[in-house]
Amino acid sequence: MGAFERLRGTLPPRDKSLSGSSPRSVRAARQFIADLPPADPVRNLERLTDLVDDLNRSRMSSGRRFAMLEALRPGVRAVVETVEKQLLNAGLPLPPVRLSLAQKVLELQGAFAMGFQEVVVDASGRNGLIPWWRKRRVRSALHRAIHHRGLALAGAYLLYRLPRPGEWASLHDLAHFAFARGIAEQPVDDPLERRRSSIAQAYGEAALLALCNPYRFGRREQLQLRRAVSWMIQECRMGTRLREGFRVPEGEDRGPGYLPEEREQGPEPALRLDLAPLAARIESELAAGADFIEAKGLRGGREPLPKHLARRCLQSWRGEAARVRQRLPAMHRLDLAVGFGQIRLALGLEERASASGNQQASAVRLVIAPTEVRDQSLGGYLIRWTPRESLKVRVGEVVGLALPVEDERDREWMLGVIRWMRFAQGEQLECGVELLAHRFSAVAIEARDAAVPGLLYAPLRQDASAPQLVVPASGESLLADRGEIQLRIERGASEIGWPPGHRVRLVEVLADYLVLEPMPAAQTTGQLVQAAA
Repeated sequence: MGAFERLRGTLPPRDKSLSGSSPRSVRAARQFIADLPPADPVRNLERLTDLVDDLNRSRMSSGRRFAMLEALRPGVRAVVETVEKQLLNAGLPLPPVRLSLAQKVLELQGAFAMGFQEVVVDASGRNGLIPWWRKRRVRSALHRAIHHRGLALAGAYLLYRLPRPGEWASLHDLAHFAFARGIAEQPVDDPLERRRSSIAQAYGEAALLALCNPYRFGRREQLQLRRAVSWMIQECRMGTRLREGFRVPEGEDRGPGYLPEEREQGPEPALRLDLAPLAARIESELAAGADFIEAKGLRGGREPLPKHLARRCLQSWRGEAARVRQRLPAMHRLDLAVGFGQIRLALGLEERASASGNQQASAVRLVIAPTEVRDQSLGGYLIRWTPRESLKVRVGEVVGLALPVEDERDREWMLGVIRWMRFAQGEQLECGVELLAHRFSAVAIEARDAAVPGLLYAPLRQDASAPQLVVPASGESLLADRGEIQLRIERGASEIGWPPGHRVRLVEVLADYLVLEPMPAAQTTGQLVQAAA
């Protein structure tokens, strides 16, 4: 079965006229959007979803359907952006109300893409041959359908969930139909996005975002990355004649692979996305000391890619994000303390937990979460567990790990950080945890007239020789103008020493934390600076 037959076979039944409450003209659709109250995104989302579903199940010409959907797009975009802003600072698991709202957004994006898919099928002939007078409409409808399928995928990433069944399959069918008809490379105007791109580029954006493995990024970082791929894809190559690059599957309900082990290899002909030109440019600019990788030779504003995100993209493309040490299967349990405040509570520092923790409910009392270790290495663990609402989990969160014990006084905590996470099945969350240290200390950093709480440890990484500190990002202002810093051990491994007479420099940003290390004596600026990579 070809791509066109699959597109036609997945359409909903269209056997009725528009309901009485739905707008019946393009002008009425624009007025419908204008009348949506901006302060009620939940109600707006419900009304838009009902309207699009009504359109998709009603009989009408392809031209009228396309014009109606185009008139509704600004309202859909505004509602989706409002909901996504509400999710930015929410940890996992989401409260049921917010989770339901986020899932309705995915449904709306999918229904909107389905409406444009109907335009493609109806405007094409029975055998999928496009009349010349309808090619422009078909190109635009294909571009919009692929764009909204890509937004549905990106919305699932914000929830750290796998895409809904059928999303990737529909995306592949739309793109491969365009390639088969020779219109994938032709430019398409998108007034709403204020840019011009091709169907192949819209499809490539979805594939490129997946290859970056968005489950390794925080929500704000995902939004930055989503905006940046709109120009990054223009520096890549895509086609069926390429011998290098990542294979993009056809006729399957999956992407090119989020992890290296999910990516197919093989010499046989296939649609491929070659990221080598983009990767070479990023490497060159990073080597030259650039803080941002920006759009080159393109009109209009484009989201620059910060260097720390660019490095993680390179790691994902090369497979360097996978643990280099040998993985061993495991089926034992580890207890988990999530967040700075929880770790300090676990060490018995209750009097300082509320001031240093980044969580609210969990900063008041200690919550130990049991986890199941799926595999392990010297560098970390793959754990699976069911998080509670009182524990807000996110990429870049610091965690304490310990073997279960009968007597809490015998518990020995290790320090780690969540590098990626994804809901595996149901409400069970899989997390890749990098192990920072086997032992660590809770410390107070004397800065000015205040003390900044921190966690001091000797890193396990082979490329790190000096001790390091994890501190809340709120402490940056206290440390930035500080000369020599003084540490006072509050609890933990006292043999880990901080070199006297040293300032600090920034090594990494983890969610709302800073990783610091002693600045070499030759660097005497007294400022909190970014360490060279």
